[in-house]
Amino acid sequence: MRTLLLPALASIVAGLLLTVPTGSPAQAAPVALAVHARTLDEARLAGTLAAVDANYITLRTGDGTLTRYAAAEVIDVTLPEAAPRHVEGPRFRAWLTCGSALVGHIAGGKTDIITLDSPSLGALPVMLDHVRSLEAIPDGRAPCHDLLPENPRPERGDIVFDADGDEHRGAALDVDADGIAMELAGGRTSRVPWKMLRVMHLENPEPEAATGLRAEIELQDGSRLAPAALPVLEGEALRFALRCTPDKPLSVPIGNVRALRYTGGRFDYASKLAFTSERRSFYENSDAALLDRWHGTRVDRRPSGCPLRVQGRTFRHGFGVSSHSLVTVPLGGKYATFRTSLGIDDETLEFPGEWRGNIDARILADGKVLWEAKGITGGSPAHDIGPLDVRGAKALVLEVQFGAELMTLDYADWGDPILVKP
Repeated sequence: MRTLLLPALASIVAGLLLTVPTGSPAQAAPVALAVHARTLDEARLAGTLAAVDANYITLRTGDGTLTRYAAAEVIDVTLPEAAPRHVEGPRFRAWLTCGSALVGHIAGGKTDIITLDSPSLGALPVMLDHVRSLEAIPDGRAPCHDLLPENPRPERGDIVFDADGDEHRGAALDVDADGIAMELAGGRTSRVPWKMLRVMHLENPEPEAATGLRAEIELQDGSRLAPAALPVLEGEALRFALRCTPDKPLSVPIGNVRALRYTGGRFDYASKLAFTSERRSFYENSDAALLDRWHGTRVDRRPSGCPLRVQGRTFRHGFGVSSHSLVTVPLGGKYATFRTSLGIDDETLEFPGEWRGNIDARILADGKVLWEAKGITGGSPAHDIGPLDVRGAKALVLEVQFGAELMTLDYADWGDPILVKP
């Protein structure tokens, strides 16, 4: 994208990026907030949240005992669900560089800064240089909406897809309170109002993935934040700065937080590694591109955009696949055990009729079968698998095959595919 800011002005607005203004709307957190936590030793813990720092999560149990758990051993901490404040106007999800996704309403814009009014964070000025994509959230589709597959990112340049189905290709010039201006081929200019914007992709590079122990903070409004360092609980608010932004800290009331998740310490999610996938069609001469869009492997969501969910159990991380699929994950001999959950996604329950999917499945390490099952059907609980011994293995393969009903509604989920280090 093209930026118009002078260097001096850029340095001034950089300090404004993602700072919460004084008096931003935020719901107060309870003094003793009940939480549930999961650890690598498969313990499921309940208590009140006493402390969060860069090394430990501390819970207070019912008898008042304080217990610390190393952050590197914690999978997630789930807080009570609460409704975020309501904000009028069309909603958007802004996908930022370095992995954060902000949900909010467009509250203004000036030159190359969009102001997002977040239900959990208040008004946030976001520089276009830090935006990868901006997608509208249609009313009534919040749980499963996903416009990005239908409006793909180009190999080069910026693009805006509008509600009329038109494409505006070129370079983003500037924004204001009403919309965004695009410079098109031949020097022509096109302005797209926010109310007409469907998806916008900007050619801002995605930096290298973070390494080491890191966290994700999910807010009550659906935003997911990638902190530059592990968050710390100060009083009744989490304090942290986002990756790939100026080092200005955010202070988020703990009551606005839905979940705190960790990875990169003692374990990694297989879905976050550089995997490859292969899909084998049941029918010959089928439209491969169309089938890949709706039946190809998808990370952390179904191809439709819905979260991974098996009999009401939701998985934040994993693979959404359809039969027949093979997902190959490189291990490089770095892991000791693997565990996951497998089931037919609840999406099949929305279809009329009796068929709910039927699959056979296997897990292999370097060609050796570690686990297999046949006749897994929809409407049944997920199979909790493992821990499986993968010590020394170079590659892991997750295979979902056609079952007794061939390929009908074989919407399978590999949930929480966790690789534990020695």
